[in-house]
Amino acid sequence: MPVIPTRTLRRQIVMPVCRWSLVLRATTGDGEATCALWELLALYWKPLYCKARRRGASVEDAQDAVQGFYEELIRRGTDA
Repeated sequence: MPVIPTRTLRRQIVMPVCRWSLVLRATTGDGEATCALWELLALYWKPLYCKARRRGASVEDAQDAVQGFYEELIRRGTDA
C-alpha cells in the first residue's frame, strides 16, 4: 500500500466579524464608550497577535506590535 504524504495544516487566523454597533458605541465619548473599547480590544487581541507571530515576530515583539497598534488607534480617536 502506498504511503500518502501528509502535510501539516496551520490553523487559519480568523478575524472576528466586525461588530459595527460596538464600534459606534466606542466613539460616543461616555462611560459606555470605554466598555465598548475594551471589548473591541479584547476581541481583536488574539487574531492580531497570531498574525504578528506568523510573520516571524517573537512573543514580546508580537505583544508590542499589537499594543502599539492599539495605542495608535486610541491616539487617532482622541485627535478626531
